[in-house]
Amino acid sequence: MRKQNRVVKPWVRFLKRTLAVVVLLGLTVIAVLFGALIVITKNVRSEIGTLEDKLVVNENRPSVIVSSDGTELLRLVSEYRKPFQLEDVPPHVINAFIAAEDRRFYQHEGVDYIGLGRALVLAAREGKVSQGGSTITMQLAKQLLTGSDRTFDRKLKDIILANELESLKTKDQIMELYLKQVYFGEGAFGLASAAEVFFKKHVKDLTIAEAAMLARCVRRPTFENPVARYPRAFANKNVVLGIMKEEGMINEGEFQRGRAERPKIYGQTFRKSLQNSIAPYFVDYVLSELKESYPELDLKTGGYRIETTLNLKLQQFAEASVRGVVKDFRRQGVTNGAFVLMDRNGHLLAIVGGQDYSKSQFNIATIGMRQPGSSFKPIVYSAALATGSVRPGQSISNQPVKVIDGRPWPKNSGRFNGPSYSIDTSIAMSINRPAVHTFLDAGKQNVVQYAQDVFGLKSPLQDRGGIPDSLALGAMPVKPVEMAEVYSVFMLGGDRVHPTPIRRILGPNQEVIKEDRPLKFERVLPTWVAETMDGYLGQVVNNGTARAAMAVPDSRGKTGTTNSNKDAWFCGYTPDYVGIAWVGNLRGKAMGAKVFGGTVAIRFWVEIVNHARATVKPPDKLPPSDFTVTTGPGPTVKSVPPPATGPEATKAEDFDPDVPTVTESRRPEINPSDVPVDLDGNADAVPTGDLDPTEEPTPRARVPDRPKPRSSAPNRTQTDTYVEIEVCADTGERASLYCPNTVTRRFPTGKAPRSICHEHRRGG
Repeated sequence: MRKQNRVVKPWVRFLKRTLAVVVLLGLTVIAVLFGALIVITKNVRSEIGTLEDKLVVNENRPSVIVSSDGTELLRLVSEYRKPFQLEDVPPHVINAFIAAEDRRFYQHEGVDYIGLGRALVLAAREGKVSQGGSTITMQLAKQLLTGSDRTFDRKLKDIILANELESLKTKDQIMELYLKQVYFGEGAFGLASAAEVFFKKHVKDLTIAEAAMLARCVRRPTFENPVARYPRAFANKNVVLGIMKEEGMINEGEFQRGRAERPKIYGQTFRKSLQNSIAPYFVDYVLSELKESYPELDLKTGGYRIETTLNLKLQQFAEASVRGVVKDFRRQGVTNGAFVLMDRNGHLLAIVGGQDYSKSQFNIATIGMRQPGSSFKPIVYSAALATGSVRPGQSISNQPVKVIDGRPWPKNSGRFNGPSYSIDTSIAMSINRPAVHTFLDAGKQNVVQYAQDVFGLKSPLQDRGGIPDSLALGAMPVKPVEMAEVYSVFMLGGDRVHPTPIRRILGPNQEVIKEDRPLKFERVLPTWVAETMDGYLGQVVNNGTARAAMAVPDSRGKTGTTNSNKDAWFCGYTPDYVGIAWVGNLRGKAMGAKVFGGTVAIRFWVEIVNHARATVKPPDKLPPSDFTVTTGPGPTVKSVPPPATGPEATKAEDFDPDVPTVTESRRPEINPSDVPVDLDGNADAVPTGDLDPTEEPTPRARVPDRPKPRSSAPNRTQTDTYVEIEVCADTGERASLYCPNTVTRRFPTGKAPRSICHEHRRGG
């Protein structure tokens, strides 16, 4: 008899099938999880090999900018970190972080499974990983390697890495690394930087209340730090204090005092913490040069050392000198001053970009565009000499160039109303009309090309209407640091050196990665032109508008004051240094009637350059290998050879040694009683009416009893066989400003007269 099959109820069949599916899915999930675990563990194991490197990077030095003597001017990092050791941290501070972040830190082995279980339950309920379970060791692992993604994959990595960290480091080492790595907000990374940024304290001086406030703000540092939200940070502090009391870390009295304490917050942000206070204008220029010249360098990654050319003591003296002069003339409308000092090798020794960096970070010395006034004229005369438009000793017309609104233009200051003047007198006394005639005779475009190609000016020298005639008088603005490069051409006898603030750059391993050699342009201006101009600029100091610079031996230069009296310059040099001094009014107002390049700016020029000569070893003449040397491209307008002076000079247009170049060239007849003199005995300017654009007022002329400049023979030939000297036609001695008749004569080198005319002197 067949056995009858038992009928299975439908719901039982469904239950079995469901159970089978669940088991199968469970096994599949376990297999997948196991496989994922194997893959993740393998990946983590490979990352663990870089863990020690990560820890080393965490301890890496910041990039620094230093002066020539190694003094640190600026630390430069993307994060503000301050070094400290765990022994610097009081026990109550460590306890505050344990209470806030990981109560069983010293008991577990990297993972708190009770806390982790609570986090997994919450994740299953909400469908995402949102919080909890992370120990201090796991947080450190996340910061060093895994990142901040809230994923299961990342959480698993944290667990594995935490175990590895616990095997590599002791608990105290892990705590120290954590306190150095954790972010507190406001740019402060690490406990020591947070103590400084928020409380302006050393870490060892933190109170219990301050420690509790810091310990809690690491959870949401951007939004719950005491600068961003003090009430929330204050409430969090009390939460941590409650846990510390519950765990027996503090007693009742300490708890009550901590709750009552309202920590004082100074709110020093990351940006303020990094603001340099040593030579800030110079440092700003270094940073801008690094960005432009070495854009591939990321100094914020740390470890770089930028060695600069700055002489810190000289810089500090220059800052004080400029401040003092501006203060002395503040009642006369002087609101600011700037200064650039460069040695003959192109090294910038000092930069003063303004009066007070805390009030204005605008660097007048390196990015300020100011009208140079008559200090631009040497470029005009150099271009004219080099192209043959004028010759040494030549008489130049002093007639007005044109009439504007019924008034002759340009206007000369003082009493320089003669029909013509020689080049040296025109330059020394800063007479405007000969400069404009020379500019037009040489060709405006030619002068611009010389200014750019020979002298290195980068600033635009024309406006929408083209090249203005007033460019001859310095109407187009330039940067003071550019003028240092311009005047290096005269100092170096026709070569030009580009200013540099950087000597070399060392990498994170202290290897030399950049050797910043000065850029030198050779033979940009014919030697005979450079030496001729050098002699003329020496006469500016000895006989002209810059006589105050005679206090610096062997100095030359040119003054410049704009018609609006908003800018006053002295651009001067010695055999070793170029100094560019500027004062002005940045409020759109004219300065006082006694403020000129030769009366105010020249004051701190003299002080600073003399201080450099007295305290700094003269720069050695560097060999060519220390420069990046290039032959100057020269302007498209070719230079002409120097005037012939040998026996072959037989053409009618050449100079005749026995024929005066200037016929009855009258010198200005100045009556000393007509010129106001200040209490120091220095001649003031005597302008009348509104000055023409960039006109330099002329002080009382006199012939000083001082040694002649090193190139007192301005018309030296290129071969140095002969020199041409302007002499008095009556006495045969060197012409003074008061000689009524002069001639230019050729003398063998070393045989030229040395004494200045004894008959035609001031008042004689």
